Amino acid sequence: MSARCRAVWPLATALLLVLPALPCSGADGAALPRGHRAGAPAAATAGRHGLHGSGAGSQDACGASAAAAPAPPPVLGAAGAHPPQPLAQRLRAYNLWKDELVLGALLPPPLRAALPRPLTSWLRNYACSVASYLLPGALWLAAAPRRGQRLSGPASLLSRPALRRQVGAAMRAIPLMCLLPTVTEAAAERGWTRAYLSPRDVGGAGPAAAWLALYLAAVEYCVYWAHRALHAHPALYRGVHAEHHRYNRPGSLTPFAGLAFHWLDGAVQGAPYALLLAIVPVPLPVFEGMIWISSLWSAAIHGGVDLGGFPLLMGAAYHEVHHTTYRSNYGQFTIAMDYLHGTLAPPPAAGGGGGGGGSGGKGGRSAGRDGGSGGGGKGGRSAGRDGGSGGGGGEGGGGGAGAVRRGAARAAAAAAKAPRVW
Repeated sequence: MSARCRAVWPLATALLLVLPALPCSGADGAALPRGHRAGAPAAATAGRHGLHGSGAGSQDACGASAAAAPAPPPVLGAAGAHPPQPLAQRLRAYNLWKDELVLGALLPPPLRAALPRPLTSWLRNYACSVASYLLPGALWLAAAPRRGQRLSGPASLLSRPALRRQVGAAMRAIPLMCLLPTVTEAAAERGWTRAYLSPRDVGGAGPAAAWLALYLAAVEYCVYWAHRALHAHPALYRGVHAEHHRYNRPGSLTPFAGLAFHWLDGAVQGAPYALLLAIVPVPLPVFEGMIWISSLWSAAIHGGVDLGGFPLLMGAAYHEVHHTTYRSNYGQFTIAMDYLHGTLAPPPAAGGGGGGGGSGGKGGRSAGRDGGSGGGGKGGRSAGRDGGSGGGGGEGGGGGAGAVRRGAARAAAAAAKAPRVW
């Protein structure tokens, strides 16, 4: 673990220990007792702090569950309750239900009851993150022979040493990145966010849909600029984002590279999800779902899974251009922000093939357009536009996808040394 990671761990540990001591408040501002759990219908409050209930979901003082499976989370509160349960209380019950659902088979109830609440939340987020990272990669490797891909020499990204480096980088980053959903859940329980559980909490399905659309658009906008900023400033790039761009060769990206980056990289690009939750009303399950979907999406676009039938999505072909040119296609799920800000670079297949051949002779210069890359003469220079990437040619000009890949490799090497600004 690097020195910077070791420096952050004490702060993270202190945060996990301090959060349980902060008071929770419901929608009406009333303080909630620590450990209070609002159960679903037929399940009463169960107490890690000595609160007892009756019914199918009751627990004893040691936290031992008398039920075979956790009861469903209370979304609207107990039926017929007058008045209904406060929102913060329902959010806390929902988070406790998730802990029991995920950690019930992993941690004995007495041990889980003895741990601080934020720590159990972090453990649950960590377990889900590791599973959502390793499972797609394992499936991708199992299907690799059918695609004609095999593990090759040490210099290839499809080699065991390269895959181990990618998995190692992700395993170092995931523990700290899991602090983001953990802290967000604790903030939601204390009323510090606009998170809710039911459309009734915001006036019905219509307002809920409008707020959700605004949230998704704002997240895409903010992640675009966060990603672009990581490329724009050399200090941010070299200190944070360069780790992810070690895995750059066209056609050789893997799902394991999806989370193979510095933990601060994940925090910068994940922060919009949490910060916007303090402004825009969004269901807490949607926030969590978007976090996990972004992880799966990252695995897909780094593993060559492209959705050609959905042209507005930032698929694998677009993201491969980003990894080989460094100055385009910063969006996360869609190409909309890149289109609006002039940074969209179509992949070669979408850009119309190769460009025209360049002029021969020394000092010749050619330009390949619409996704192509021109070929110059000896000592010539080529400039690829609209998704192409410049690269010096050999005798006689030639365009096409092969030239794009050769030029992209050269551009990637140059960009790694001196990343472009804005």
